[in-house]
Amino acid sequence: MSQINYQTVFNEIQAGRSESALSLLSPMLAAEPEQPRLWYCKALALVGLSQWDEAIAAAQTALNLNPTLAAAHRLIGKAQTELGQTELAIAAYKQAAKLYLQAKDRNNAQACIQRIEALTAPKPTHAPATAKPTASSTSLPLITPQSALNQAREKLDRKRYGEALHDLNWLVQCDPDNARILALRGLAHAHCGNSANAMRDLAAAINLAPDSDQVLLQRAKTRCVLGDGEGAIADCTALLSNQGTRSVAILNLRAQAYQLVEQFEKAIADCSIALDIEPDRAASYARRGEAYEALENWDAALVDYGKASRLANDQGDWTAHRQMQAAIEAIAKKQAAKASAAEGIIRVPIKSLQGGTPVIEVRFNDSVSCNMILDTGAGITCITQRLGDLLNVVPTGTERLSLADGRIITAPVGRVQSLAVGAAVAENLQVSISPTATEGLLGQNFLSRYNVRILRTEVELQSRDD
Repeated sequence: MSQINYQTVFNEIQAGRSESALSLLSPMLAAEPEQPRLWYCKALALVGLSQWDEAIAAAQTALNLNPTLAAAHRLIGKAQTELGQTELAIAAYKQAAKLYLQAKDRNNAQACIQRIEALTAPKPTHAPATAKPTASSTSLPLITPQSALNQAREKLDRKRYGEALHDLNWLVQCDPDNARILALRGLAHAHCGNSANAMRDLAAAINLAPDSDQVLLQRAKTRCVLGDGEGAIADCTALLSNQGTRSVAILNLRAQAYQLVEQFEKAIADCSIALDIEPDRAASYARRGEAYEALENWDAALVDYGKASRLANDQGDWTAHRQMQAAIEAIAKKQAAKASAAEGIIRVPIKSLQGGTPVIEVRFNDSVSCNMILDTGAGITCITQRLGDLLNVVPTGTERLSLADGRIITAPVGRVQSLAVGAAVAENLQVSISPTATEGLLGQNFLSRYNVRILRTEVELQSRDD
């Protein structure tokens, strides 16, 4: 691992630039995911962004790789304190203090002990001085392993992956040989981007309970999250064979896996079977709609998305309802774009208006983009001096130009390799360079190739037949 890169990341964190640190860490973790110090740095950066659950997950990954990393225990204690998880924070600080003492680091150990004392200090109360504490007022509610497991499942369903991973880490400490807990933690790791940890947990779970359908199901889900469609298909097929029945949830999961390997017809078949069993399952319609959309069977996709949207609305699932509405709108845009392409129409969004004239995005030499005024009255496309320097346009002569205020000036002209407006491209186009202009003008030497139609939010360019 590059010491310079690590120190650069650490410096960014110390300077309060956590987002920059995370950006630097991403390729380093991809290259060296087994380095605990990098995961600890990620946890530090996430603390700087107050992303407590994600910080705990990253610190726990560092501890999975190096259980003696005292600083990671201490960071978890801080994050759990912020989340109000006092008992867990105390346990983390205790472990950190223990490791610091073993390393003869008395200062850091003392700091952890002080945090424990602060967390265990009695809270001030307004009760009368004569009041005596009762057993019920001093006892703390206890969470059972089963209720913690149920909470973790619920958090996974609600996509609160960092929180679920935190709960499952605690459960694994309580029961390290529980295959169901390990399998579920594998799924949480996958959602958090920790693929190596995910597969390690799943392998341990399968080893402990090779015949468990529940463990096999979690592995299928994990493989889908990690993009292993073939593996997920194999697991789902085994589950359907084991159960001897058609499970709607497993059929939908296998359909998702088929989509990952682009076997869309098989995905449609599984969703259709699932809908025969349970006709009111919005998720089945949504999944089948995705497969139809991938095959560009947009009419069928719209029908399924519409049914999924209505069912989700009737069942109170507003998130799914909004997702289906967005999917319907996206297909409508695709259909419009396809129809436009068939008619030779190119649609370009209007970025803004200047004096009522559209400003659109133009790309030069397939490398530099800028906004230009669409000026149907300009005979030649005019660029600014700054853009000319950036594109290294070499003047080949001069040309007299009429300005909007009536003045006539002489300006240098040259050529650009290409000018593109959306899919409309002109090559070796002559441009003039204005030494005083602050914005460029897209002129008739480009626009004359098209019929131009200005709409409310976009400009249409249609190739001329002549």
